[in-house]
Amino acid sequence: ERMKKHRVGKVIHHTPIWDTVFGLFHESVGDALTCQPDAQKGKSLSHYFKEVIRDCESNKSSYILPQSISPHPPIYVVGDSHVLSLAWQTLRINDINSGTYKLRTATPFPATGVKAYHLRSSTQFFTHYNLHALLRRLPNQGLTRTIILSAGEIDCREGIGGTLLKGYYRSCNEAVEDTVRKYLSAASTIALKYNLQILIMPVAPHAYRSIK
Repeated sequence: ERMKKHRVGKVIHHTPIWDTVFGLFHESVGDALTCQPDAQKGKSLSHYFKEVIRDCESNKSSYILPQSISPHPPIYVVGDSHVLSLAWQTLRINDINSGTYKLRTATPFPATGVKAYHLRSSTQFFTHYNLHALLRRLPNQGLTRTIILSAGEIDCREGIGGTLLKGYYRSCNEAVEDTVRKYLSAASTIALKYNLQILIMPVAPHAYRSIK
């Protein structure tokens, strides 16, 4: 298992995912496994989550769309966790031709952890599948729907320029250009597949991270 250097050789307490989902807390994984809902008694956690994923992929899950008390129609903001920074803000969209404007409420659809590089069709990572699950749940609002897409900050923070890129690219600029090309190409493919107009959100600047 890959670990950060400052964690090597230390005993770290991990809260099981089941505790996170159901708001439980137990000192041992064994205790957590016994705290499943009655409907799931006797089933392993892996079996349960496989069922959840299968329901999501088949659109059978009881997913509830984010709701706003704003009187303005929503514009969905899809992508990494930075969509939450824009959540529930009122956006004013000017119409240059008529001189009028429309008001929209930014409604978040977070696919936490998604990178720009994950949008490629060849990606086999959970963030890619999660993003497409969210896109399938977008409500139909006319022939063409407009969304704001956010990705790229994690690429800058954890991918581009890192030591893992040594041998893959000749320079950081080459890595950035390749990532952007694949991001825009994948976004165009997604727009055609889901009949969307996609507005690309600028990449959020990442905070300085210490050596630790």
